[in-house]
Amino acid sequence: MIALFTPAAQAFNGLSLPGAGVVQTGMAGAGTAMLRDSAATLRNPAAGAFLDPTSTWDLAIGFPTAGYEASETGPDSRISLFEYHEGSYRSVYELGGAPSYSRNWRPSERWAWGWGFYGAGLGTTLTDGAANIARGVPGLDSQCQGDFGGGDPLDGAGRSSQCGDRRADAGIQLTRVVLGMHLSYRATDWLSIGAAPVLAAQQFSATGLAAFAPYSSEPDRLSDNGGDVAWGIGYRLGIHARPLSWLDIGLSYQPRVRTGELDRYQGLLVGGRLDIPTNFNLGVHLYLSPRQSLVLDLDAIEYREVAMYESSPNMQNFVDRCIVPRLLAGGDAAAGDRESCLGGTSGPGFGWRDTVVRKIGYEYRGDRLAWRVGYSRGGSPIDTPDALMTVIVPTVVDEHVAIGASWRHSAGFDIGFALSYAVRATQEVRNGLSNVSLRPSVITSPVDVIGGDATWIGLDAGSDTSDQTVRISMDTWQFQIGLNFHLGGSPRRD
Repeated sequence: MIALFTPAAQAFNGLSLPGAGVVQTGMAGAGTAMLRDSAATLRNPAAGAFLDPTSTWDLAIGFPTAGYEASETGPDSRISLFEYHEGSYRSVYELGGAPSYSRNWRPSERWAWGWGFYGAGLGTTLTDGAANIARGVPGLDSQCQGDFGGGDPLDGAGRSSQCGDRRADAGIQLTRVVLGMHLSYRATDWLSIGAAPVLAAQQFSATGLAAFAPYSSEPDRLSDNGGDVAWGIGYRLGIHARPLSWLDIGLSYQPRVRTGELDRYQGLLVGGRLDIPTNFNLGVHLYLSPRQSLVLDLDAIEYREVAMYESSPNMQNFVDRCIVPRLLAGGDAAAGDRESCLGGTSGPGFGWRDTVVRKIGYEYRGDRLAWRVGYSRGGSPIDTPDALMTVIVPTVVDEHVAIGASWRHSAGFDIGFALSYAVRATQEVRNGLSNVSLRPSVITSPVDVIGGDATWIGLDAGSDTSDQTVRISMDTWQFQIGLNFHLGGSPRRD
């Protein structure tokens, strides 16, 4: 079965689309300055004033593969707050389809307007793993079903107080649908400007994390609460220029789209929301000959302006100010520093950096058939990895390769396809909770004692050779088909 708007449906640069439509996707996302169909307006609203009236329908179907391989914790480890069972595990994905649509009208020689939408997102589901929680802590040592211990105790493990006792399958699902309406004005023969108001809807859910509820700022709003929907409004600006007969330049800018809070997951997401970060696109289209084109693009994405993406997975702070105080208080959610727990302002996040994705594409156009090829690099945003966050959001892919083609059936209709591959990438990360040792007090100031936040024993979560290591890998195949309708007569031959 194929489900529409399934987040596993596309290959991504972090959580961003590589490109819009089969033309850009067939060149690994390059083509901000290429004018082939109305899908170009999804990336650059200024493109409409250079395009004839067209509409496109696209459907992308993705085949992702992701998983992790967990090592055994070293022999010198005496206490482990959380560790994956040793072995190799794969994420399970539903075959997903992501449709997109675009339409461009030209009411006059200088004006154009239209609208369109596209979907994006990320989904993971881990089904076969298990976890040890509080190994070496008397009375709390637990072996639990689920990669994050969210299920029941394992058979033969006895009564386990630290298991989640809820859903074992662990994962997140984030789906975004972005709708825009562009208006473009051709100020001169060689320059157009454009703007598009943007309406974004996103749905988020998380499962299998219930074992971490005692260490959440909102224990009831951490996991297994179904899908939660948030909306946001923003805008996109663009410029398209043709200063020379052999050169097009395209620029577009979309500032941060602030979405509503995801109330059901306030205890997981730092800041309680997943805004769409600022992104900037710069593209150059070189006409090598009447039949050949070379396109070069830079895409900049500012992940660090969104709290959940930017916040570092600082396991030592998490242990000192959340886990230890709550363990000593018997799981009391009022103990410790709430803001250092999951979902708190200082709690663990993804630890992503801003990215700049570099893309190159080539197109050869025959009388009726056009071929494309492309490559991009720089898509992985992971900066300060820790297994706790990277296993569940494995955005380790850094490179894309793609091929594509379009066939002109008639003066009013093209059909195209694109096949892209997010090249398999592997990253080895440390599980910062897998091996901790006793140390003296973690009191940082007299204020901690007065406020009741002090603990008289501590656990050192620093890196050493006995830490568990986790090798995380991901790749994605994506097939996309697109229909392009020329509604104003002959297709453009620029």
